[in-house]
Amino acid sequence: SASSEALHEIVTNMRVKDDGIDDLPVKLRRYAAQVFELTNVKLKMEIDDAISVLKLSPEKRNDIFLIYRELLNNTNKHAVAQNISIAVRKEKNKIRMIITDDGIGFDTATLSSRNGTKILKGRVEKWKGEVITSSSVGSGTSVQIIIPV
Repeated sequence: SASSEALHEIVTNMRVKDDGIDDLPVKLRRYAAQVFELTNVKLKMEIDDAISVLKLSPEKRNDIFLIYRELLNNTNKHAVAQNISIAVRKEKNKIRMIITDDGIGFDTATLSSRNGTKILKGRVEKWKGEVITSSSVGSGTSVQIIIPV
């Protein structure tokens, strides 16, 4: 239900802030490893260490992690993928995240109906960012998030 999803989101947000990891690239790598460690997914990760030198507010840093977490959880939960590629790069005045999988894909017209997707989109828009989703049934999915820094 929507209320249990909202409660889960609140509890998870509280937990995220207490993990003690300040280095964002380390945190992103560690989270991906945790999410996919018990799966048969072949994971390719490219996370730019230059992200750690960006001067981000704690709130923005936390939101970037929460966006990343939501993308990985959605991929793990819904994609049924054998291969997943994660790229997080610093580019001039932005961070670009690209999560690509070879899973079952979906009709992007149905994307906005899920609560988690709405929360993710809201977080990205809060920082004047952009979400670009490319998918079709049977063809995998690519989600790109661009956040100005």
